[in-house]
Amino acid sequence: MLKMEKLRPYVCVAVNNFTRGTYPVHRIDASGLFYQKDQGKVTTTPPVEHPLPRPCISFSPSPCRSGCGVLDFLGLFGLCQKRNLLAAVDYQGVSRVYDVDDCIVNITPAPQEPKCCEPVSIDLGGAFYVLDRQLIPGRQKCFEALTFGPPNLFGTPRWHWRSIQPPPFIFDPGYETTRIGAYTVVGDSSIMISTPLGTYTFDTMSSSWDKAGDWELPFHGRVEFFPKYGAWLGFSAQDNRLCYSSKVGATRHQPVLDMVWDDPNPQLLSDYPNPQRYTHIVKSQLVHLGSLEFCLVRLYEDVENELTEHGTIPQMERFIVLTGLVLKPSESGSGIEMIPHKSQLYRFEGVSNCWIL
Repeated sequence: MLKMEKLRPYVCVAVNNFTRGTYPVHRIDASGLFYQKDQGKVTTTPPVEHPLPRPCISFSPSPCRSGCGVLDFLGLFGLCQKRNLLAAVDYQGVSRVYDVDDCIVNITPAPQEPKCCEPVSIDLGGAFYVLDRQLIPGRQKCFEALTFGPPNLFGTPRWHWRSIQPPPFIFDPGYETTRIGAYTVVGDSSIMISTPLGTYTFDTMSSSWDKAGDWELPFHGRVEFFPKYGAWLGFSAQDNRLCYSSKVGATRHQPVLDMVWDDPNPQLLSDYPNPQRYTHIVKSQLVHLGSLEFCLVRLYEDVENELTEHGTIPQMERFIVLTGLVLKPSESGSGIEMIPHKSQLYRFEGVSNCWIL
């Protein structure tokens, strides 16, 4: 759940450096995404390209027989509403927690089952909940929580994983693997997941599942609750545009979207040669920076076949665009207005994946 305090003035971007087999994490200063309050009227400008800052840390996964191992970043979480801890786990289940503020790495006990393929992760009620995004039939340990304490033999509290009851439908006869399309927090203690089989809620207090309905949420990916306006912010399942709904969790019926905003960077692609190549958005995320400020992150991809003397070789290019956003009540007082500020572009080379944290 989003809080109104100023949380953090940065965005963490983790990448997979396929050439070196490492995962550097870059901490990008988000203050450059916003105009000063005394700067007058905000105007949308084309993204300015910047080099990625030097990595604040680089992870190396456990090796495997085929070479470099695979690692997945689970997201940011923390204690006492301070989300400054970055969790990462590799294919062997080796778990690491990195303190972004103090630059300290801690090795934590491994989860009972490895978590991969960008699982669902939610920081709620002093625990960090992690659930497989692909729900495989009968997989008992697909849902776990990373919690702090109890103390070890030396009396020192520690992070540890505990298994949680998985969604009940994965044990139904004839059930086939299903992907979670959207997820969010409802109230102070419930996690909601949306699948093609319906939408379900998990109460973290009673550790019980309940089916909200046979419908899906009109979002895709993570949906954040914005308590100041009683609205859930995310991306439309229909066209990947930023949107919000005030109806999530309010009834047993499928919620509708109150507003779908236009892309704040319509001029982005026109500034590049062959702009039609840069229409594939791989990933969209909304990062809450605190108060009314957000960062919209879009990961673009272009794959072009290059003809060489050795045959056709696909060449991939990826870059992210970060846009500062401020949300405030609309002038009519009947909704929320999105005000885009500055945009920055960061280009990758030879990167096979990217996590925005």
